[in-house]
Amino acid sequence: MMKSIVLAGVLSATLACSAAHASVVGLFNTGAGLASAADGQADANYKINGVTPLVTYYNGAYVADTVGANQSLWLSTNAGGGSQNNFDINVTTTFTVSDGPYHISGVWGVDNSGTLSLTGAGGTTLLSTISYGYPAFQSLKAFDFTVGPGTYTLDFMLNNQEGPFALRVGDLSVSAVPEPSTWAMMILGFAGVGFMAYRRRNQASAITAA
Repeated sequence: MMKSIVLAGVLSATLACSAAHASVVGLFNTGAGLASAADGQADANYKINGVTPLVTYYNGAYVADTVGANQSLWLSTNAGGGSQNNFDINVTTTFTVSDGPYHISGVWGVDNSGTLSLTGAGGTTLLSTISYGYPAFQSLKAFDFTVGPGTYTLDFMLNNQEGPFALRVGDLSVSAVPEPSTWAMMILGFAGVGFMAYRRRNQASAITAA
């Protein structure tokens, strides 16, 4: 009986984690699946005003352009980093969640400043603010949120004070938030593991004493 409880607890945790990624669709690091930051490839997941894709952008002054942050890349309005000065830009990416809830986390950076918000059926929530991206963009800023079923948009309201312009999102991670019943089963499972270890120690002590 105790072994069954332990196995059920471990299985519940494993299934919750493995189902997480399959249930969150359309959420990607910037530049995910693209070969290089240097050639201006379009990233269809991150769009200006929901229409025009940003493109990969390489600038040697940026730290870890193509490594780290789960291989995310810097994006800009064009391969040269954008030529406009003092302009506002709205970049969005949309994803869907089929069940849940899920905890989602990541990091982002921008040259120069901006805010990151999450919009869903329940409204808009401010997640993070970067007051001035240079040189702070060399250290990406963390964000996290929890969502249930629905369609959501990550909304980047950005301002570029002088060229170049660049945006990066990386280290995106999805983890299931266990239901109360799953927590209970996991706790019972861990308690069972502890009890079994305790009983084995007592049995071993009894055999030694004999």
